[in-house]
Amino acid sequence: MDRTWRHGLHFVLHGLLLCSTAVHSETTTTTPGVCGPLQLTAGSQARNLTSPGYPSNIKKNLNCKWDVTARDGERVQVVVLDIDILDISSCRTDYVKVYDGIAPNSPQLEVLCRFRLGNVTITSSGRYMRIELKTNFLVFGRGFKLIYTGGRFQVNRQGDLTAKSYIQSILSPGYPRFYEGNFGLTWRIYSGSLANVIRMTVGQSHLPYNYKCTNDYLEAYDGYDTSSRSLAKWCGDESPSNYKDSSGSYMFIKFHASGTASRGIYVISYKQVSKPGKNSAWQERQCTLHCNRDM
Repeated sequence: MDRTWRHGLHFVLHGLLLCSTAVHSETTTTTPGVCGPLQLTAGSQARNLTSPGYPSNIKKNLNCKWDVTARDGERVQVVVLDIDILDISSCRTDYVKVYDGIAPNSPQLEVLCRFRLGNVTITSSGRYMRIELKTNFLVFGRGFKLIYTGGRFQVNRQGDLTAKSYIQSILSPGYPRFYEGNFGLTWRIYSGSLANVIRMTVGQSHLPYNYKCTNDYLEAYDGYDTSSRSLAKWCGDESPSNYKDSSGSYMFIKFHASGTASRGIYVISYKQVSKPGKNSAWQERQCTLHCNRDM
């Protein structure tokens, strides 16, 4: 009886060992021996970065994070030449993600997976960029190949945002540090439904002073794009003192910085609010000056 008990215990421990080995085989690795050098320097000469195993077969169970640094005053630009990472998770478990910086909360610039035709160009707003590759045990495909360089590149980027009932923020590039260089950034904000509008508040704004805000400025539009009516345009240390509401479900915000010597900082907050109704207090305030009280 004692021998039988020992034999059963041995069988159970052996099974647990096999299970543990199987689970361990699906964990990810970040060892430089697999991912290659993780600290990269971007200069004027383009350099290659490829996924482990490229172009034969992408390796499984990877978690590679490459930090790319350009010289002070320059930016990192990546051109993705080939991307072929196939999975069944729609980029949730197998992907390449590019971040605008190396801090844990750096904004995500791009997520790539599957097969994609045409080159993809991604530019950081500062001198740092993080490239992250993650795969699980079911991934297949060639992987990726990209080139990275450093230089004084202009950043042009369009963002599509959806306002929530709580406050969200648009931060200047590299916040809380001052941004530097050329920018052409725009954001199209949707209120979430036709029953809501967007309320924008400027919490902080210190831009270079320029006559009539022609070179460095922020501007908010009451609609889908810059063809809509301007709600406010500001530069220098001046900004709207009160909130601005859109009249419909879209608001468009544009940030323009003209030169390499430009530097500044800003925080813009936005949220969705209910569209004013016919008998609302909002309309009553408007009517005190603009409406016929007999209507």
